[in-house]
Amino acid sequence: MSRINGHYWFNSGRIPNIFKGVLTKTSDSCGLKELQIGFEDSETGENQPASVIVAARSLIGKPGSQPGDRFKQRKLAREVFFTDRKTGAMLEGFESQIGLDFPKSTVDVPTDVIYGKSLDQASRASISDAYYINSIQMDGFHFLAGAIDLYPLEVARHLAEKVIVSYDSTFDTYVSLPSHYNVYKYNINERNQLVKNSYADYWIDRTDFGKMIDEIGISPALTFRKAKSGVPEDLESYRKRVDLLWEWGKARAVEAVWDPSTGMPRPLNDKSHIREKLRK
Repeated sequence: MSRINGHYWFNSGRIPNIFKGVLTKTSDSCGLKELQIGFEDSETGENQPASVIVAARSLIGKPGSQPGDRFKQRKLAREVFFTDRKTGAMLEGFESQIGLDFPKSTVDVPTDVIYGKSLDQASRASISDAYYINSIQMDGFHFLAGAIDLYPLEVARHLAEKVIVSYDSTFDTYVSLPSHYNVYKYNINERNQLVKNSYADYWIDRTDFGKMIDEIGISPALTFRKAKSGVPEDLESYRKRVDLLWEWGKARAVEAVWDPSTGMPRPLNDKSHIREKLRK
């Protein structure tokens, strides 16, 4: 049984208090003026693609679902999609693959489409990872991160002709897996493997992401004595790390669709470049 900031991750079948002890507290806005537009606004922009941001609407804190109450296999989170009305019409009635594949999880099978929010509000909701970043409240509900489904492959297939998805290594069993499980009650590594065994047109290799994050990342770090946010104290160091992360991600995206050894586009569903596979 693991314990952090005064409460247990695996807490004898009780609903966790996700509103206390977060590693990072931030405002309800991402603070970027470029995001202060609605999804509908993006429809009229030149060469602007439609977009969907995934998050979770939490029922924790509502009557009958208070922190500390017995879990009793309640559905405490619903997958939601922030998007424009044209795209949202395609998602109305869509069922959560997490809810379907993991019926004992806290994730509901129905999903909701949310309209009328800005890209800033949707982005802020989508980064509100339980225990890491404080949640945001909208319309009387707390919203949690898109971690409710880190690999929305089925959503992408439903909407798009071609799908590109990340190919990740497994999550660590000390911090990442238990903290995720305590909120959503399903094993994220099982979901990870199900996705990797599926079909996607292109795969972005992130199997060495952990090593890269250790070198240039800004992720939180935990020790037995304290927690660190991972964000550099000075702005210049932060900018350099963000630039390095951007270049790393861009290079991996290009690699996913283009094979430098042949000078040709990769075949569909090709995984020959995945480093984790090459090491085996």
